[in-house]
Amino acid sequence: MPSYALDPLIASIIFFIASVPMGAFAYGFSSISAPLLLLWYTNKQVVPVLNLIEVFQNTAMIILNRRGLTKRVLFQILPFASGVVPGIFLGVYILNYGDPQFLKLMTYSVLTPLVLLQAAGIRRPLGATWLPMTGIAVGTLYGSTTISGPLIALVLNNNGLVKDEFRAGMTVVRVIESYFTATLYLIHGYFTLGVVYTAAITLLPIILGMALGRWIVAHVRPELFRRLVMSFDAWVVGYGLSSTAAQLKIIPATWAPLLFLAVALIDSLLFVLYLRGRLQPRVFGIHA
Repeated sequence: MPSYALDPLIASIIFFIASVPMGAFAYGFSSISAPLLLLWYTNKQVVPVLNLIEVFQNTAMIILNRRGLTKRVLFQILPFASGVVPGIFLGVYILNYGDPQFLKLMTYSVLTPLVLLQAAGIRRPLGATWLPMTGIAVGTLYGSTTISGPLIALVLNNNGLVKDEFRAGMTVVRVIESYFTATLYLIHGYFTLGVVYTAAITLLPIILGMALGRWIVAHVRPELFRRLVMSFDAWVVGYGLSSTAAQLKIIPATWAPLLFLAVALIDSLLFVLYLRGRLQPRVFGIHA
């Protein structure tokens, strides 16, 4: 029997779930699968598998969304992408030398406000000066966690890309970051046989999940589905943040449930406001 990097059954179930929003919105795979897997594994165990899978996912997505590759999209993407590559160098350095528990805490700490900001529908276009700087943040986040979709979505949607343009712009950035990160991971020896085995054995659930996502977004209100996915993600990262902070003794163990409850309540309030029509977040590009 091959030695898998992750438990094949757990990975298959999580990757299937995480591939549904990937098929629907052109991102969401890592932002759902990483927080779930980090409940059992470390970043160094998780991120090489996710990156290897995303190399193929993002290649497929850019083919499927090629019609949205307009000059307007490229004009928005190129300044942004110019900061992604140097950021990836920093992210991989953090992954190499960072404490595993600290990396977990960093992952959850960054994701929690990003998910809630999306739910709140924050919209503030970034000027040309800020795009490369934000790209560095995206690259750093991806290189160390393979999670960058929520931050990319905030940037692209807040700068006016919607529907096909949003998906195309998202996939361009994701292709750049996943290919470049894969090169660095290969140099550093992260792609072991266990990583390749895990990626291969979970291929079918990933394909089925992406196909289901594309079907759902064509038959269900995209914004409602997006919002449900976001709520699921918020609750997962909220739990991960509270439990990891307690393990590191940053907060007393008795406070952990309160921290999780706070995140859940904020998300629930935002969801209720959305259902009542008082909140119209437009950050997944389907609107997007």
